[in-house]
Amino acid sequence: MLIAGWYELIYFAHKPLTEAVATYSLVASLAFATEPRPSQRQALCCGFFAGLAAVLRLQYAPCVGIIGVYCLLRWPVRATASAAAAGFAAALLAGAVDRLTWGGWFETFIVSYRLNAVMHVSEWFGTLPTLWYAGAMSATSAGLLWLPLALGWVRRLSVSRLPVVCAAAVLATHSLVAHKEYRFIVAALPLLWLTAAVLLERALATGGLDRRGALIGIAVFFAVSALGLTYRLPGEARVYNAGSLLGRSPHLDAYLALSQEPELGALLSNEDPRFALPVVATGGYYYLHRPVPVYFPSELRAAGETPGSLRDIVTHLLVPVHARRIEGFATQAEVGDLEIRRRWPERGPLRQLCLPPVPADAYIDHLLDGLRIHRARPDPCH
Repeated sequence: MLIAGWYELIYFAHKPLTEAVATYSLVASLAFATEPRPSQRQALCCGFFAGLAAVLRLQYAPCVGIIGVYCLLRWPVRATASAAAAGFAAALLAGAVDRLTWGGWFETFIVSYRLNAVMHVSEWFGTLPTLWYAGAMSATSAGLLWLPLALGWVRRLSVSRLPVVCAAAVLATHSLVAHKEYRFIVAALPLLWLTAAVLLERALATGGLDRRGALIGIAVFFAVSALGLTYRLPGEARVYNAGSLLGRSPHLDAYLALSQEPELGALLSNEDPRFALPVVATGGYYYLHRPVPVYFPSELRAAGETPGSLRDIVTHLLVPVHARRIEGFATQAEVGDLEIRRRWPERGPLRQLCLPPVPADAYIDHLLDGLRIHRARPDPCH
């Protein structure tokens, strides 16, 4: 109930992020690992899910190692060997997928190592202090997560320490990396709330807590979860700085609306000053899903274009609702604080721009050269 009712896990549960899928695999492996006398099938499942968690999110490998040591100390040798073989099979499968898609065994792992460990590309997206995750967890849970993280180590409470040890490993390993994003540690959340649920159940069973106290604790949990879901926890905005988890992104909604627009030929998209790369704030082609040029104001200024020439370049504008009117474009729809404007009246064929390379393109080309990867770039000038 605690895991299913926590607002962050509701938010991450359906997302196809490697962290989320790896968390499912890690928790499944941990569930099988706690079997004192596992069957052959349970041992295989434990090893396969552990291996899958590690290949999906390599930073969860220390957790997988902890589960492996736990099984080695508690399980019969045959069960441990079966789990190890299944984990190796999961890793081999990941290598085979890379061989099929990238042309080399474990190529994505090699590229990731070069990018992050050798070239430190992740730090280009920002760095944060070592203890940032501790502060972030305090803000997003109003400090509640510290209770299972602290009490889960107390031996006399008769609680399995495996979940809290794994959660601590997730937090520790990610804290040592300079680039931090809160989604990276999502695996720690179900493990800590699982520990909290076990602590609550043991306290009720041993008389350390009466029913009224347990109900108060559960009520506090759901109150904090509701506050988090509605974006009212103190300090939550520093972690989820894009707004409420219940909110919708005007940019994404606008891109979805534009994807259904039959007359879309080229788009001038709004720029968000919070991001160095303007495309980061948009839905990109994942949401637009149309083979049309997407331009940004900074690119047009660099190319020497003026507002008067826009009718020859794009069919639609995505701009803030307060943006000044541009001759030849009429409002088609409002999406939050953004406005979709359509070229009107219709004109002849569009002129494709010859844009100079932006610094980000040069930086990406430098990275790819370092990785010995050739990127074919279309040249609109020829």
